[in-house]
Amino acid sequence: MISKPDPDPPAQPPTRRAGTPDAEQVDIFHWSPQFETGLAIVDDQHRLLVGLLNRLAHVLALDADRETIDEALNGLREYTVFHFDTEEALMREAFGGDEIETGHVAVHQQFQQEAAGIVLPEGGQALHDAMHRVLSMLTRWLAFHILGVDRRMAKVMLALERGIGLEQAKAQVDLELATPAAIDALIDAVMGMYDKLSARTHELAREVEERKQAEVQSRRAAIVFEHAIDAIVVVDAGSCIVDANPSFCDIVGQARERVLGQPLPGLIESLQHDPAGDSIGLQAVRSGQWSGEVWSRHASGERTAHWMSLSAVYDERGQAVHLVGVLSNISQLLKRHRQMERLAYHDALTGLPNRLFLSQRLKEAMHDARRRGEQLAVCYLDLDGFKPINDRFGHATGDKLLQTVASRLQALVRANDTVARIGGDEFALLLGGFRCAEDCSPLIRRVLAAIESPAEVEGHLVTVTASIGITVFPDDASEPDTLLRHADAAMYLAKRSGRAQYRFH
Repeated sequence: MISKPDPDPPAQPPTRRAGTPDAEQVDIFHWSPQFETGLAIVDDQHRLLVGLLNRLAHVLALDADRETIDEALNGLREYTVFHFDTEEALMREAFGGDEIETGHVAVHQQFQQEAAGIVLPEGGQALHDAMHRVLSMLTRWLAFHILGVDRRMAKVMLALERGIGLEQAKAQVDLELATPAAIDALIDAVMGMYDKLSARTHELAREVEERKQAEVQSRRAAIVFEHAIDAIVVVDAGSCIVDANPSFCDIVGQARERVLGQPLPGLIESLQHDPAGDSIGLQAVRSGQWSGEVWSRHASGERTAHWMSLSAVYDERGQAVHLVGVLSNISQLLKRHRQMERLAYHDALTGLPNRLFLSQRLKEAMHDARRRGEQLAVCYLDLDGFKPINDRFGHATGDKLLQTVASRLQALVRANDTVARIGGDEFALLLGGFRCAEDCSPLIRRVLAAIESPAEVEGHLVTVTASIGITVFPDDASEPDTLLRHADAAMYLAKRSGRAQYRFH
């Protein structure tokens, strides 16, 4: 079974050191069922990693000494390496060098390089600020790692256990994870991490409100406000800015004196009204808080994505007098999300769209063809003689040849056409804008000629040909999968007829 016990894991999260203040631990990363992958060994280790991360945040919140912080950080590092080793052992057994393993290992190596580069100052406020940055990086990375590559790995492993082939398992899992529901779950889970920002906003608001009653709380609030890495802004009931910290001034590119008095929606975009007509500020006043994605607009014109928590501050009569906003930069988070989407929809070797992307693009192309009264050619292309080249010169030469073929195909098709790699030495072409089936024949003949042209790869002059099967929509079936099957069948007819040619279904 995959869910076998861990062999000699590193030490569990450290217990409270002598002299460390007692305090109830408040987690910055809340575990939820959305983070379950279905592999017991992986989920158990993920929970422990989350516990170690929360422990690190806890000792930082207690202003622990440097030795305690180093102990917590090193424990997290050591267990992360152990977790990576466990995952990689599972993948070697399940995938045997497939791209799902190599890509996953590359993600591990990238994180280890980033973690190795963490250098903490000796102490004081510099250490405190540095640890907040480290926690932010670790939290965001761990969430995307679990929800992205780990969840995909686990689902493919479970599919293999059910007897499904590797390529079919990957295709099924990629299709499942790309559904709107899966994407929504991903966003909900990741953004759940930022709910803690709301609590920080409330804490700051309370300290500002109690300034007259406790000078020590006032000084603490001023320090947090002035030195916080996150941007903090305070607005009045009319959404005009009455105070802003240096981080907020930095993201809008204006001095504090110019920021004060400006309406917040003039500096922060996407503060639109909801369908009921309530502004975000009014929603925060009514419910006490609001959180969501916004974009800051710098004086230079640059726009940056943030996650903003907006909390209302009430007076003794229950009237909202201020709104306090905390903004955290999520540009890297969105960048990683886009990278994950590209990995899900594109072939890692050639950069071409994969089968999942092709299926979606085919649906769009069929819709456009119906609307315009045109025909769509679905072509299934298989290289003739690729295996002997791969066997003789090695996989590196074979991979380079596939990349060369991909480049030649992309150079031949038009801007609205699509080239995809289905797998191995098989490609697909979606060609639109035809009035009859034979209209696509000149382009197909150019494709055959381009592929047959000798290519110098890794110091070897190699030549392959192609067999192409073509089916035409709407004359043929009206379902994407059926069209691909018919094109595939026509391709095999072309092979049986002598190869280096094309046949219509």
